[in-house]
Amino acid sequence: MNVLLRTVVIGGALLGVWRLIVRLQKRPDYPPAASFVTRLDDENRLLGFETVANLRDIGGYRTAHGQRVRRGLVFRGASLAYINEAEAAKLSEMGLRLVCDLRTPEEIAAAPDHVPAGARYWHLPMLQLDNRWREAARMVLIPNYLDTMTRQIYIQMVDNQRQSLAALYREWMQPENLPALVHCSAGKDRTGVAVALLLLVLGVPEEVVLADYSHTNDFYDYIKTLSTDLIAGLKRLGLRQEDITALLIADPANLAATLRHIDAAYGGVEGYFRTALGFNDADLAALRATFLEAG
Repeated sequence: MNVLLRTVVIGGALLGVWRLIVRLQKRPDYPPAASFVTRLDDENRLLGFETVANLRDIGGYRTAHGQRVRRGLVFRGASLAYINEAEAAKLSEMGLRLVCDLRTPEEIAAAPDHVPAGARYWHLPMLQLDNRWREAARMVLIPNYLDTMTRQIYIQMVDNQRQSLAALYREWMQPENLPALVHCSAGKDRTGVAVALLLLVLGVPEEVVLADYSHTNDFYDYIKTLSTDLIAGLKRLGLRQEDITALLIADPANLAATLRHIDAAYGGVEGYFRTALGFNDADLAALRATFLEAG
């Protein structure tokens, strides 16, 4: 048997064993995305766009001190890869000045943004896995690893992307950069963490921030469609659709676990801004002056 044929046979056998191990793992069924949504008020923060999923205003929330986060300053959502001309023009009419793209270069190459006229495009990659092959092996070999993978990614982002996060918030402190739009691919994970930290340091209660994060589940079908290639790849390794669901849902427990990590490692979100992001008293005051108004 020649070397090439031997390699193919051995590789096929190993893949078969791999898939068998995966199938033998017992994973609990994951609840539907809608069950993770919490609505604390009746205000509609969606901007009503059809070609940009999950596009909503982060403003309008009250802080614990009776102030309110200003509307119309920062919007969050999915990428602008599929926006049509009419809705791009609508963003221009809204005065959009800055588009903050948190995706990797590979994601951008596959689906580049269509930036509205008058807006500056800023690529600020927020997360890269240390070793993709190692993560893939963990996904299929460690029981229930997918259920905790999202929170591990969030913690990596908080710990390893401090310089990028600091730059993002400082950019938003400059009036000439507002209104701004921040997005990743679906507006779920990288965008969700970045927005949550801002709202928390402004004084929005944690339960409100977790609820805001959960609203991304209204766009579960979009996220599932966007993740078609990922899902197909994981299925080839033996995973089932229900095994992968945990990666697609915005489970507030993942964000809450990240906040507990911030509490333990940095003394809370304000401590994180001070020690990890380099914000001093004047910086925090300027950030709050930019985003807060009387309630």
